[in-house]
Parts: sequence; structure tokens; C-alpha cells
Amino acid sequence: MRFATAQRRGRDLLEAKGRAEQSRPFRRQVYKDRVRMVDDYQSRCKYLKKGQAAAQVAARYGCSTSLVRHYTRVAKQQGRAGLMPRSRAPHQPKRRLTFDLIGLIVTIRLLTGWGAQRIARNLAQQSQGEIKVSHTTVWKLLRQRRLTRRINHPMGKRAGVRYRRWGRTRPNELWHLDCKVSERWIPGVRVTLLIVIDAYSRYGLMTRVRWGDANAAWIVEMLETCAAQYGRPEALLTDNGSIFIAQRVEDWLGKPLLHSAPYYPQTNGKAEAFIRTILRECLDLEVADRQRQAGDDQTAFTDLVELQSCLDQWLFYYNNYREHSSLNYQ
Repeated sequence: MRFATAQRRGRDLLEAKGRAEQSRPFRRQVYKDRVRMVDDYQSRCKYLKKGQAAAQVAARYGCSTSLVRHYTRVAKQQGRAGLMPRSRAPHQPKRRLTFDLIGLIVTIRLLTGWGAQRIARNLAQQSQGEIKVSHTTVWKLLRQRRLTRRINHPMGKRAGVRYRRWGRTRPNELWHLDCKVSERWIPGVRVTLLIVIDAYSRYGLMTRVRWGDANAAWIVEMLETCAAQYGRPEALLTDNGSIFIAQRVEDWLGKPLLHSAPYYPQTNGKAEAFIRTILRECLDLEVADRQRQAGDDQTAFTDLVELQSCLDQWLFYYNNYREHSSLNYQ
């Protein structure tokens, strides 16, 4: 089937090339055929029904009845001059991206990791409509420079995995929890980041940091703070970390927690994606900017208060101003 399609495309290209070489004689001949078709149809309509006349003319010229009626309408509205074949070239020629715009797109991709749709929308909004580039063009540009990535899941349907989407219909029906530990934010100091996100609205409920590793008591304390502001959740989805499978956390909820499948973090994908967004759009950019200004690779946040203040400001932006691709960019 593919070979036949390729043969047909090749034949069409050869025919188009031949027509281009003899464009003027070809256009005149097509124009004459269309005029004869319209005259024949109008003459037959005098003693036949329109359907019968269109069928006879279509059979004679080897086309469809709708095409016969179309050329008749064109001749009636625009005259016989409208039957002259026109160029199918676009009115606006295809614009090539400038080197500055290519550099800007590549820079945004490397700094934020955004996809093609978000990059295209951001360029249009920030330039107030002056930069108009489609997401397909951005995607082709990123693919040419090998800046796209293909995610290969460690397990799939072939391994017998039964996929289940954790979609919810109302707020507080399910919360996603996850932690991220790093020594890069405050050099030489181990810091734990806890995030809580609502599964229905993608609303970031909490981003809280602490010194050292987290424990179950701190997790319960943060959940109490979050529940006092937004209400208690009906269910919690976490990974299989020791702090989340502790009995103290389960006692706070009053029912068993939902845990991701072993060695399959995609189960808690909303939390993983939220952490990745925090790193790309907030912490990594802020640390890189401070290192660039200081000229030192070890420069970052000075203390936990400064780090928490940066996270609070970014969370306000995320919840109120940032567009969400999973919610049709609302």
C-alpha cells in the first residue's frame, strides 16, 4: 500500500513538472475544456433535467457532476474569465525563521524545557502578537536540532500493566504528594522539598522545604497546615517512600493511602511533573542566575528562609498566572 502511494506521488510530481514546463499552453487548454463543459451543460439543460444534463456532461469529460455545477456557478458569477486556471501558490509566501528567533526558541527550550505549544504561545503573548510562529514549526525546529526527547516507559502494556488514569471530578478528591532532596539549592546542606498538588484542578497546594531528610511527623504537620487552608482530602497518592507508608500518615487520613506501583513513578505523574516544573522554571533558573552574577559555581541560596520565599512567590505565579497545558492552557 505504501509502495503504491509512493508511486502515485511520484507520478503526480512528474505530471506537475511537465505542466510547469508547458504552463501557458496547458492553462489555455484547460480553459477551453472548461468553457466547452459549461456551454455543453447549459445547452443540455434546455431539454433535460439538470441532474441528467450534469451526469451526461460529467461522463463525457470524465469528471464529477459537482465539478460541472461548480464551473457553471463560477462562469455565472465571475464570467468566463473566472474559468481560467489560477496558481495554487499561497498568497503569503512561506516565511523563514530568522537566526535571532531560532536562537530565542532554542534558548527557551534549554532553560525551561517547555514543549512546542507552550513556546509558541509564550512567544505570541510576550511579543503581543508580533511573533507568530506555529507550534508545528517550533517542534520541527527542535527536532532538527535534536532537542526533543522520547520517553520510554520502563513498563508498558506488553508487560501486562493495566493503565489507570488518576482523573478526578472535584477538588480535594485526591491529593498528590512527593518529596525532592537536593544539596544544590544551599551548597553543602541537604534540603528536602515537599509538594502537595490537587489532582482535579492541578492547583499547587503547598511547596515547603526543611533541613535534612523528612519524617512522618513533619509530613503530618504539613498536611494539617494544608488541610486547615483548603480542607481535608478524600484520598492521598504517594510513592513507596518510608515517610509515606508510615502508619502515622495513614492514621491522619483515616483510611489506607494510595501508593504508586513499584519502580513505576508514572503512577504519581502529576507530582513528578510538578517537581520538574519547579526545578526548571524556578529553582534551577534562580541558582543559575545567581551563579552567573557571582561568577562562582557554588553560589546559591544562603538560607532556608530565602529559599522558601522564592518558592512561595513562584507558587503564587503558578496558581494564578501560569497557563496549564493539561487544562487546555487555562
